Amino acid sequence: MEIARAIATRFSGVAPYTLDAIEGLGSVNRLFVASTAVGRIIIRLPKEEDKWRAEAFYEKERWCIESARSLGIPGPEVLAQDIYEGWPCQIQRFIEGVNGEQSGMPAEQFNRTIGEYARRFHSISLAGFGEALPDFQATDGRARWHRFITYNLESLTTDDQLLALDVYRSGLRQIIAERFESLYALNAPLGLTHGDLSPRN
Repeated sequence: MEIARAIATRFSGVAPYTLDAIEGLGSVNRLFVASTAVGRIIIRLPKEEDKWRAEAFYEKERWCIESARSLGIPGPEVLAQDIYEGWPCQIQRFIEGVNGEQSGMPAEQFNRTIGEYARRFHSISLAGFGEALPDFQATDGRARWHRFITYNLESLTTDDQLLALDVYRSGLRQIIAERFESLYALNAPLGLTHGDLSPRN
């Protein structure tokens, strides 16, 4: 809480009037809402175990948010990204309203709206492939995708850890390999997708 208070103070120039943790909504981040001299803001801080990768994550997330907003998908304005005493953080403008899980919108209308947002989001095409922003912006996405397939094929060995976890039976190895191999010929477009599309998000 004190790190969030210090970040809000540095961002607005004065200590926040109020600062509250947002509980139960952040799977990856710790979230805080602060009332400051420049308005209400959201402060995103990584959990301890994600601290090492949070700077790259926030950079990618900012690009995705801005790309989505340019297509009319509602989202927060990212006001700043910083590192405070070793803690990467992202500051967003607070959006008034209710979380999707508390929405009173009829389910069919809600799902159609989410589906429309997903369609727009999926229209963002990329040349790259991967999870980090530099991967998105790379021009070797198709080759990277093929290397990803190859990696998975080469992992189908007798000492594959997934066998020990009973994810699949050894007798299915050939069928799985054939399905992976068929992906080489798949000319699927590269673009953005949301891995956790849900009312909360």
